[in-house]
Amino acid sequence: MPKYANHISEGEELLLSGDVFDDQRGKGVRTTEFIISLLISICFFSSFIAFYFFFITAQVEATVVKKNIDRVINELFGDLNKFLSPSARQLVHFGFQQLKAPNLSTQDKLVQEKNHGLVIQTIQLTSLLVCVSALIILLIWATMKGLAKKNAQSHVDYPDILRIVKENLILLGFVIAAELLFLFAIAANHRNLDSNDIKHKAIQTIRNFINN
Repeated sequence: MPKYANHISEGEELLLSGDVFDDQRGKGVRTTEFIISLLISICFFSSFIAFYFFFITAQVEATVVKKNIDRVINELFGDLNKFLSPSARQLVHFGFQQLKAPNLSTQDKLVQEKNHGLVIQTIQLTSLLVCVSALIILLIWATMKGLAKKNAQSHVDYPDILRIVKENLILLGFVIAAELLFLFAIAANHRNLDSNDIKHKAIQTIRNFINN
């Protein structure tokens, strides 16, 4: 029994003191892989955020705003119809038919030009960031690979870029899935307009207009 206990103790001591789970590569390789992984992450996530904001979120946001405005207007006029007589409703209907929407084509054009300029500027900055990061990554990798060839007998290693790219792509995939799930399952159905508050302000504005 003591011999068996002593055997277990020695085994545990061997596992605890062993380097089975230690990274056998040099500190320089681990550091450069960390820097390369960081730069790749910045490139991936900055590109995704730019595309996600301008081409996905913007479309969903426009749809959500339109749905909320339609909902509030329908609720407002639905409440008004409960208190208006048929003749008053016809009068209100006739009055709205005479209204003409203002021509905002010039303002719309200015907004579109500013938004387009912002998109172009974001694409340029993101492209510049990706190009600079890619250049730094290639320089680091080429330098480490050159050192590995010169010191082949010393078993000097260099970063595995393909493995780092795969790891970052997997991480990016989880982030994209989480963002899209949150956007379409929660944000797209969020009511960001308080219909009661808007109806109160609209009625108050109409009262002030009539009294003046």
